[in-house]
Formats: sequence, structure tokens, C-alpha cells
Amino acid sequence: MSYGNERCVVRANKRFRPTRSASVASLPPLRVRLNRKPLGAQRDGPTQSCGIASDAQSSTRKWSMVSVYAIPPTAQQEEFSRAYIAAVASAAGYSVQRRSVDVDCIDLSIHQRSDGNSVPLIDCLGVQLKCTYAHQPKNGYLHFPLDIVSYDNLRQERLYAPRILVVVHVPRNVGDWLTHAADAMILRHCAYWMSLRGMPAVGNTASYTIRIPTDQRFTVDALQEIMNHLAKGVQL
Repeated sequence: MSYGNERCVVRANKRFRPTRSASVASLPPLRVRLNRKPLGAQRDGPTQSCGIASDAQSSTRKWSMVSVYAIPPTAQQEEFSRAYIAAVASAAGYSVQRRSVDVDCIDLSIHQRSDGNSVPLIDCLGVQLKCTYAHQPKNGYLHFPLDIVSYDNLRQERLYAPRILVVVHVPRNVGDWLTHAADAMILRHCAYWMSLRGMPAVGNTASYTIRIPTDQRFTVDALQEIMNHLAKGVQL
């Protein structure tokens, strides 16, 4: 257990050897020792911290408690990026269908429906999700090394349902990913999208670096514009 920067270590008396007939009342008391050393151990991946950090000047809080039973950092990035997309899509008025299996490099799809009078010509959008803290936007672009399998799948042209790449850029410290208060919840930093449809084949065998313009942010307005184009049958 931990409280702030203190670690509470609970140890049982090792000299006690319980038998089958031992009762709970006969168990010796637990000894509790406080270790006041800072919790400096970090797992590989995004920097993580223990305890809940709060802003003394406001009620805003950054959730940074990390359980020893937490999922691996890469899985945290995946779940956070899915939640980011779901938040934007729901605010824009669309539903999200999560793929249980990553088929054709599609992690999830965003769906729109008929308004009762007309049916959208293209009703869904496939999304390949990536999440990074190591690659920073610079000079108007986010440079992201995309694995070649995903690149070749996303650049295909003869598809009914369009596909886009969305890269969610997060802080290195997990505790900075989400900040919440009574009137707001902030997800950091930002997501960027790009259609790779029609891009040329490359000779790379491992990865290919994609240059995503930073003005192509994955926002409510941007998603609505994309889905409106698809409803009219316009490919990205």
C-alpha cells in the first residue's frame, strides 16, 4: 500500500507456521512498517507515478494512481486511445464498434445512421489506432513510423468503407493523460488523423514514416465533416 510518497509494507511473522487446525484468533498480529523512501521504481514505457496529485489552487485533479496490478503500459495506451476516439465520436453523434480482432489493420469503426428520409451512401469509417508519447509534433507535422503491414492495408483504394489512421499523442507521464474537475475532464494531448488511400508502395520492409499535418486534428468538427463527405459517397 502507498500513501503519497510513503510506502506501507505489511509483513507477517515468519516464525509462525499455521496448521490445519489453526484458527483466525490464533494468528499473530501483522507488523506494519512505513518506508519513507520515494517511490522511484518505474515500469518500461510511459513514466508513471503513485498517489493522486492535486492542484492546491483549484479542485482540478490529475489521476496518477498506478496499481501493481495495472495492465502493461502499451495496453494502457491502447485503451486510452480507444476511449479518446469514443469520446469524440459520441460527442459528434456517432457510434463506435470495437473490433475484437484486428482484421485488415482496423481497430474500430465509426458508424452513422439514416435520418429517416435518406440513407448515407457510406455509413461507416474504419480506424487504425496508434498511440505515442515518443514522437512530438514538429514544424507543422507529426512524424510517425507506421509498420509496413498497416501502411499497405491503409493505402488500398478499392474499398467500400474508407479507412484512416489516427495517432493519439499523449504525455510521457501517465498521470498527465487525464485531468478532471467538477466541471471538466481533459484528455491530453491530441489526436491527429490522415487518410493513406492511394499512397504509393514503398520498398521498406519494417516501417514507413508518415507525416501527418498537425492541422488535421481528430476533433468533433473534423469527424462530422469526414462523415458528411462519406454520407454523400465522397471518398477521402
